[in-house]
Amino acid sequence: MRRALLALAILAATAAVCLQPTFANFTQTRANSSALSTASSFAPVVQTAPQLVRTGTPLVDGLITLTPGTWAMTHPNGSLVITTSEPPVSVTGEQWQWCQSGTCHNFANAGNTLALNSTLLTALSLVDFTGVTFKVIETASNGIGSATSTAGPA
Repeated sequence: MRRALLALAILAATAAVCLQPTFANFTQTRANSSALSTASSFAPVVQTAPQLVRTGTPLVDGLITLTPGTWAMTHPNGSLVITTSEPPVSVTGEQWQWCQSGTCHNFANAGNTLALNSTLLTALSLVDFTGVTFKVIETASNGIGSATSTAGPA
């Protein structure tokens, strides 16, 4: 009888260890993942890159509109993208740039739409928009790290 009870106890303990859910405790999983060789464990990863769309005619009704990217986080093994992030991934910055002759310059733009008008020419110290393209470097972050994705040129 004692052997039977001992065997049942060992079987129950083995089953309890084997049936542990993979992500039962995010804090413990995060702590375990920090020991992995990949530094990107649970870091943000872009799922859909941000995009720029240029419409209209510069100095008349020209606009460049930014559609932000969609972001998630990577699994500690680097192969699985988890869309229900913990900690959550959020866009923390959008750096607009104008480029000409292979050189790009940062400039401030509040919002997702850029009007190609004379006010912008003056702000960027340009004579016209000939040969000028625009891009946006979007940054997403969570409690683990950050990542960037570029939209453009447009």
